[in-house]
Amino acid sequence: MQTIKSNPKINQLLAGAVIASASVSMNAAAQMRETNLRREIIMETRIIDGTQGKIAKYQGGNVAGETIVFVHGDSARASQWDGVMKIVGKHHRVVAFDAAGHGASEPAREGDYSFSARANDLGKIVQAYNITSMVLVAHSGSVGTALEFASDNQDKVRAIFLLDPATDPRAMHKDISTGFLSALQSPAALDAIKGYYASIAGDNPQIIGQVVDDAAQADPAARYGVAEALVNWNPQVALDKWDGPITALITSANDNPAALYHLKADMSHALVSTKGHWPQLDARDEVAAAITATINQLNE
Repeated sequence: MQTIKSNPKINQLLAGAVIASASVSMNAAAQMRETNLRREIIMETRIIDGTQGKIAKYQGGNVAGETIVFVHGDSARASQWDGVMKIVGKHHRVVAFDAAGHGASEPAREGDYSFSARANDLGKIVQAYNITSMVLVAHSGSVGTALEFASDNQDKVRAIFLLDPATDPRAMHKDISTGFLSALQSPAALDAIKGYYASIAGDNPQIIGQVVDDAAQADPAARYGVAEALVNWNPQVALDKWDGPITALITSANDNPAALYHLKADMSHALVSTKGHWPQLDARDEVAAAITATINQLNE
């Protein structure tokens, strides 16, 4: 397996992949455009048996290219990747899925939303599509899922691309993490997650509306379960297990001492231009260009 070291070349490729962002509109006309976009890039939609229930999975793009598997963030859904998948799907095969309790997938029957359980469902997707080689792209808290799966399947995963990954939760004050989990178990749990997501989504009201609506559609147990998994996660263990290339594209808000690249010396990283936590929505061209640059570097 070829290893990409943290070096000026790949960082320059990532930093240079800046193209004007496209806005997402969630009014009736824009929702229709997004539906048409999904029809254009998703050639196949299937429901399969996951480890704890039915899982919705999606495939499209150019089957002659690299297989890219997209993993959405906590309390989100696969459709948040649609714009990026349309762009990279011109040259590569794109695969995505709704995690248990999210989007069109059933809640986990056993209530297990750990990174290990979600990695097992990712394994079901890989098996169903007979994927033998892939690049994993993970957003936010799903970095734990990607690393869990990749560490146990290093013969199948060529590289990991992290989009604004969650920072090291061990740096969070215990009172804050405990308070957040308590809020997600309270009668005001939905308001708590809506308020938090709105506060980190940037200043585009349409994007705020989309991420808040996606979170509202997630199963309440899933919203709590994925948050609990993240709060209790030790990323150092997962990062130490992964031996392959890993790249991060992060927002300025997450470029701090708790950023994951501080835990792994050979993690290439660059800043994305947008301030919101969902660059795949308001900087889709930039994100797609960075993913493409990473794949090109792999194939040099």
